[in-house]
Amino acid sequence: MISEFKIERLRVRPLKIGDEIHFLNRFDDVLCKYMPEIPVGTDATVWLKEKLDNQPYYLCHVLEDIHSSCVIGFVQLSEANKGTLENKLAIELGYFIFPEFWARGYGSELIQALIKNIVEPNNWSQEVIAWVYDGNVASIKLLEKCNFFKASTAVDATATRVCSCTKVAI
Repeated sequence: MISEFKIERLRVRPLKIGDEIHFLNRFDDVLCKYMPEIPVGTDATVWLKEKLDNQPYYLCHVLEDIHSSCVIGFVQLSEANKGTLENKLAIELGYFIFPEFWARGYGSELIQALIKNIVEPNNWSQEVIAWVYDGNVASIKLLEKCNFFKASTAVDATATRVCSCTKVAI
């Protein structure tokens, strides 16, 4: 797993036991509206344990504002089952930012830095996929701003339409 790194306004550090305090009472109807796979009221301790115990992640990190040290969200990179490019490994990007930090540029700063400084230099993938619930217009626009494109739309286990926003390496 990747260690801590800093970008313009963010410190991105590995998720660890004890971080659940930053996520207590955060899985509410505002945040979970765009993440139906995380039920409203999810216990932060259970969520953190699942993140730390499950699949191996390339990146499973907390986002902190450099100036205030306030935790503002979470990001993960993991190997996807299969990308849309035939026989090519894909990297799956997942992230969330707490609502009070939305529309401040943190998302684009994070995603651009991840692609430029982590995914591309390590030659991890020909494709990066971010699954976004299609009602999450702001996240779709954010990914498009970062040169992703809407590759497909599907229905997931929660019967919610999702779209795959994909960035293909040149």
